[in-house]
Amino acid sequence: MNKEMIEFQSSFTAEQKAAIFGCLVTIAKCDGEFHQNEFKSIEQSAIALGLDPVIDMPLINRINQTGLDGMIPILNTLNKSQKEWYIIAQHFVMHADGKVAPQEVNYCLGIADEIGISAEEYKKILDKMDGIYNVFLK
Repeated sequence: MNKEMIEFQSSFTAEQKAAIFGCLVTIAKCDGEFHQNEFKSIEQSAIALGLDPVIDMPLINRINQTGLDGMIPILNTLNKSQKEWYIIAQHFVMHADGKVAPQEVNYCLGIADEIGISAEEYKKILDKMDGIYNVFLK
């Protein structure tokens, strides 16, 4: 694993990682379905965060039991860069199954708002992501 990835993973606390994971699962399930591609997207985020399913599962389960009311305060401890990464991760989950349900949009924007990311900032984060993709895909 490269130095940047190790630094990225170590920048999050175990609780932050678990709350991110829990929120992504909540978003994936909010439309009444849990599509395989949503699971894969969450799994990719978990790998990026360095979550170990065996070691971290008790903490993930404990934090998930608190629901969004327990996870949002933890997400509020993320720094600006971490929040941007989280917004992108939730965006990928929302689009993973090929259709975006209104409930998913409401959850994503609601969570973003709860952690201090306005709809305008949300759009700027996604525009920034698109700009980066366009540079690398050309």
